[in-house]
Amino acid sequence: MILGPGWGELVDRQRAAGIRCVHVPFVPDLSGIAEIQRALDVYWVTSRIEGGPVPLLEAMASGVCCVSTPVGMARDVVVDGENGLMAPFDDVGAFVRQTGRLASDPDLRRRIGESARRTMVDGYQWWQVSRSAHDLYRTAIERFGERPGSPRAPVMPPPDPSPRRDAPGPVPMAAFPPGIRSWVASREALLFGSVLESMGERRAAHRAHLRSIAARPFDHATVREALRRLPLAGSRRAIAAAVRNVLSRRGNHGASESL
Repeated sequence: MILGPGWGELVDRQRAAGIRCVHVPFVPDLSGIAEIQRALDVYWVTSRIEGGPVPLLEAMASGVCCVSTPVGMARDVVVDGENGLMAPFDDVGAFVRQTGRLASDPDLRRRIGESARRTMVDGYQWWQVSRSAHDLYRTAIERFGERPGSPRAPVMPPPDPSPRRDAPGPVPMAAFPPGIRSWVASREALLFGSVLESMGERRAAHRAHLRSIAARPFDHATVREALRRLPLAGSRRAIAAAVRNVLSRRGNHGASESL
């Protein structure tokens, strides 16, 4: 299973070689990520350069056994053999051997997966990470003030002695009028479709553009913009039929209000 855009060529090569491969280029509802990850037996991180990798933390939080290169913060998070397995950069054989160990030993896979989740729950809650960020900024300010000739450094306020343990959530879309909700949904779908198309995921991009029409079927500007981004090399009747299909399915759930 491969998640994320930009992997079309790799997926095609895997399938041409007879390897069963499920490719999910884009997941609109992020709440579904954990469910997908929990279906995995092993999660690989093969990167040489990463800004996180955040997906490693997400997989560990889902209780998935991970095999990772020592990229980014992986070397600080993964304890080899305890909450994950490590493999050197560009060492295909090491990944094969580590995965083979896990495939042949369900107890090892379960133990490492459980330990990975405990690592995330015990040390990577948002309030714990925010406290670490406070300490990092305080150290940076102190060292800035130690530089010769540096201006007076700002004073870091003390951390909240009793931080909230529940992560602050976004404002629910249900709080907005239906017209605004449908407009946001249509713009999101158009934007996501453009990003997916720029990464070569044309099929997923076209589905996103059709979702933008479904969100605002009677908004002429939205429909025109979405149609401009849909492929017109084939039959225009086929495109019109696809749009009618989206509109008819939308009509079964009631039309969206316009702004």
